[in-house]
Amino acid sequence: MCLTPYHGDYFSVDAVRRGDAGSYKRKRPFFLQRLLQIQIASTFFYTALYKITGTGNWISGNPIYYLMNYPPAGVTKWFLLRDFFMDKPGLCYAAGLLILIIEISMPVLLFWRRTRMSAIYVGCFFHLVLILTLDVPAIFFFLFPPQLLLFINPENIVRWIEQKRRANAQAPQSQLIYDGHCQFCRRSVQQLQVMDLFHTLKMVDFQSTSHLEALHPELSKERCASQLHLLEPDRTLYGGFAVFRRLCLILPMLYPFILLFYFPGSGIVGPFVYRWVAQNRYLFHFNKTCKDNACFLGHGK
Repeated sequence: MCLTPYHGDYFSVDAVRRGDAGSYKRKRPFFLQRLLQIQIASTFFYTALYKITGTGNWISGNPIYYLMNYPPAGVTKWFLLRDFFMDKPGLCYAAGLLILIIEISMPVLLFWRRTRMSAIYVGCFFHLVLILTLDVPAIFFFLFPPQLLLFINPENIVRWIEQKRRANAQAPQSQLIYDGHCQFCRRSVQQLQVMDLFHTLKMVDFQSTSHLEALHPELSKERCASQLHLLEPDRTLYGGFAVFRRLCLILPMLYPFILLFYFPGSGIVGPFVYRWVAQNRYLFHFNKTCKDNACFLGHGK
């Protein structure tokens, strides 16, 4: 939702399932983004309004100084400068006024293009300070700062992505070597292309490559038929489960799986699981030529 109207679709399972490599730049209804923008801007404004009119008025009182010296249980954390603020009521009062000014002006700063990026940085820093000083749920930090991304023009992000894709297309790329005669393999590669947001991979069908040894001396048709390979620009060659470990560090959509693929013991279990899937990949789709494992033997069409 925070990446509406374009980029949220890139992170969806549906985009991978459809094999939609252009999902990151497909528009969505803008009113969704506008509603969420109004929500976050209103949250800042009404928080400041409550601090002025509610209990513990931040103008007539000095609540930050009170929190530094008489913190209620479960409200304030100990942090590096807490002892420094405890005996400086004037500084605490000034900090409170600054917070009020920031919160009450954030709606204007966020919707005004000239100050928008500065407001986003200030908002992220503001919530980081809250996490470090107050006992608020951690989800608080992962909710509000990402919502500030709603104020970034999505077309600017698309242009940035396209620029990165063009630059990577001209630079040496990692080559993903797969079996083009296997529908399951082709489908998997198509899904990886969707995940390859910055176009860092070059897909190579070994069945259409006459001189595999020219790519790497350790490559052969028999070896490529048995497992997926990733050849990096520095000539480092990965095979099988190690390929997916490496892809977790390359493809943004696979970042959440880094802990899984690098979890202690995964280096032992992972290769066994990969080999079983590779040897029985005909079970995972309905290509008639692969129901008898023909694609694994290199005879599929």
